[in-house]
Amino acid sequence: MALHYKRDSQCFENGKNLVKKAAAFREKNMLEEAVLYADVASVLFEESNLSSEMVLPHLEICMAEMKETVLAMAGGRSNPFGTDDSIRYIPAIKNYTLPQMRLGSEKLKRHLRPTFTDETLLYIWCLHYIEYCEGLVGEMENQKKTLKKAICLMTTTFSQDACKHRVFGYFHHNLGVMYFKKNKLLKSFERLTIAVKAKSKATDYPNNTEKYSDITRTQTELQKLERTTCPFHEYKDSKAMRQSLEAYGLL
Repeated sequence: MALHYKRDSQCFENGKNLVKKAAAFREKNMLEEAVLYADVASVLFEESNLSSEMVLPHLEICMAEMKETVLAMAGGRSNPFGTDDSIRYIPAIKNYTLPQMRLGSEKLKRHLRPTFTDETLLYIWCLHYIEYCEGLVGEMENQKKTLKKAICLMTTTFSQDACKHRVFGYFHHNLGVMYFKKNKLLKSFERLTIAVKAKSKATDYPNNTEKYSDITRTQTELQKLERTTCPFHEYKDSKAMRQSLEAYGLL
């Protein structure tokens, strides 16, 4: 028993070291290596056979590291894939990184204990990393499925307390942006409105500066609708809009 625990602990420590190396590779712009090391680290964490309490947070860290690496591949948030150097990464992201992230989220899901909502929240954050990357590379149908799955899971798990978690606002914001790109303007308005109200109620932002900056980001997206033919002025006071807000405890 002691021998097994020593082996499992060493496997766990090796995983932690690989995550650190993945972050170091990302900082040095060695992005393929960063993805590979984060992916291998997730395998080691799962194979460590240690408690869910120990393993799950580190699996989530692997997923977060892969998402940050994809963002680095894209060249940053302001103009993703705006250069030839960044565009060359898109096939690798679609064919390797995103499939491995989806597998990673399933690894984490296998360890979930249903009554531990903090563990479910880690899985939900992994869904955010996946949908964010799907959006970056234009996989809008996959992103839509991931977003709806995540929103459904949050409302099932947390009911009207879902909006206390900022990731709930992220999901609605990203769904609103996706609908805007698809010219589904009323749906975009609905989701972005929910996002602003949800973010306003979130209690887990690191600080108020970041919270209000994030709310402003969604309000900026709403302002884009003012330059379209979307009849949002009529829709915002409609019964359908009120029902959507009420469903999430945002009235």
